[in-house]
Amino acid sequence: MKIEDIVGKTDFDLFPPETATEVRAHDDMVLAVNKTVDLVETFRQEDGIHQWLVIKFPFKDETGKKMLAGMSIDMTARKRIEEALRKSEEKYHNIINTTPEGFFEVDHNLRIIEVNDALCLMLNKTQAELVGQQLYDAQTAPLLIAGEEGSNDLVNSLVGVFKTGNSIASNVTFKRHDGRQLHSRINISAIKDTDGVITGAFALLADISELVEMKDSLSLHARELKRSNEELQEFASVASHDLQEPLRKIIAFGDRLKDKHAANLPGDGLDYLSRMQGAAARMQALIDGLLNFARVTTRAKPLSPTDLNEIVQDVLSDLEARLIKSGGSVESGPLPTIDADKMQMQQLFMNLIGNGLKFHRVDVPPVVSVRAIVGHDGFYEITVADNGIGFDEKYLDRLFKPFQRLVSKEKYEGTGMGLAICEKIVKRHGGSIIAHSVPNVGSTFSIRLPYPSSQQRQLKGEVVLQR
Repeated sequence: MKIEDIVGKTDFDLFPPETATEVRAHDDMVLAVNKTVDLVETFRQEDGIHQWLVIKFPFKDETGKKMLAGMSIDMTARKRIEEALRKSEEKYHNIINTTPEGFFEVDHNLRIIEVNDALCLMLNKTQAELVGQQLYDAQTAPLLIAGEEGSNDLVNSLVGVFKTGNSIASNVTFKRHDGRQLHSRINISAIKDTDGVITGAFALLADISELVEMKDSLSLHARELKRSNEELQEFASVASHDLQEPLRKIIAFGDRLKDKHAANLPGDGLDYLSRMQGAAARMQALIDGLLNFARVTTRAKPLSPTDLNEIVQDVLSDLEARLIKSGGSVESGPLPTIDADKMQMQQLFMNLIGNGLKFHRVDVPPVVSVRAIVGHDGFYEITVADNGIGFDEKYLDRLFKPFQRLVSKEKYEGTGMGLAICEKIVKRHGGSIIAHSVPNVGSTFSIRLPYPSSQQRQLKGEVVLQR
């Protein structure tokens, strides 16, 4: 409006009735109290609602007539800024209170000025117990750090942020109000004003207590495993010396007794002697089986590139006499090269192929087939199949346990340790072994072994089996 548009006009000429009525009421009130009054009056303008700070005061003209004067300041821009700040602060508080991470803010004196609900829940404290306290005061610090070293770490990290302005991340362990510990990963960042001056800092805490407890549990299991392996090593040492020595003497003196005094022994005496020697021999075989089982762990060698084709050929060379005696045959397809303990791979295939030749049907020459399939999940699947006596799959749960035999020891020699050793070797190489069988048809053992490390990085490429 221009001045000429206002002079000589009343409130009702200038404003809508409801606004004019409000302004006239204010005027009457100032005249009535006869003193200066500050008021906020609202007017609708083209760009929206405006708020004005109005200062009105009464006076008298030359004739003594009461008059009213005033001045107005448009506060709309300021009010809009204040409202924007209010909404921004409300949004900020909503964000920090909906995040699952703990949050606290400190001023340059390391005094806590704000926390969120998640931090209160983590520490089992109220906002009143946290806000206003100083972190470096050991007597009143609300964030109780587990151990003096941890406390120094937190304060030093905050001081470092104030000095450099750079964010810092570290692990800090807090002590909850109920005495339990809270292991956290804490990220601290600086708060700067519009001129870039650091005025405070804020921290976000992620609860990693479960991860720390899992790590501690794994460390405990590792120590237990080391202790168990040491005990197993000690047992292997005892078994290879102390237990075997009496057996050697029983066998040796039994042989001498039979050689020198067989003619003086009655028939039942010779039978007893033979049974004693057989029992001693079986005991020695059992101890050897236990030793081999233990040595999978105690005498393990580092894994290195191992060509399974060469392993199988070495095994077939060792089994040549059995192949000739049984009239059997072994068919071997292309096999992969893997990271393995060569001696243990030889033991694995010796047991599986040897079983295929040993447990054959009467008058049916054994045939053993060794094949490999390239998987697309980082594993080879190697099968060892035979046409032997097979077994009932209801006994699968016993198959890989030590000293478990599914056939009579009178018909087939053995200690029941071979497949237990096979499973332990396969597991040590990060694989698995399962079996399928049909009585009087044959058995198939499927072994999954991982690609060598060089091919693990190229899983999407084609893997070729070579001989």
